[in-house]
Amino acid sequence: MAAFLFTMHLYFSAEGFIDAQPDVRRSGRIFSLAVILLLLMLWIPVLAAPGTRGGFSALPGFYREWLADGMAAALGLTARVRSLLSHRFL
Repeated sequence: MAAFLFTMHLYFSAEGFIDAQPDVRRSGRIFSLAVILLLLMLWIPVLAAPGTRGGFSALPGFYREWLADGMAAALGLTARVRSLLSHRFL
């Protein structure tokens, strides 16, 4: 059931972007796409949880690890961009 709802959401989201729904026109495509992608990224582990060893009880640990890895990657990216900019403009 969750996979069906996920697929329906993807289909209707794509249709909304193609047909330029009023909320997409009002908020802008980039903002709407960012919100949709964020919610989809948060929903995918819930879909995968029944097939994993820990099940739904392992979801909080998964999200903690996911956020920690994301923060580490974001900090590494900013440091990398900073080093590239300093070499280019010096």
